[in-house]
Amino acid sequence: MSPQMLPIAISAEALLDKAMRCRRLARHSTDRRVVETLTELASECEARAAELRAVLKTAVA
Repeated sequence: MSPQMLPIAISAEALLDKAMRCRRLARHSTDRRVVETLTELASECEARAAELRAVLKTAVA
């Protein structure tokens, strides 16, 4: 991986970590609105991470 792509890879990993934390918090929350918001945020983070990984994949190919 080129040095220019490293920040993208780090960002993708950070987004996946954030998604995991959101899902963990959602599992332990009793407030339905909080669960829905955290779950939506996790999904958005996962989608953005997938976009970044696609960028990496095309850059490497």
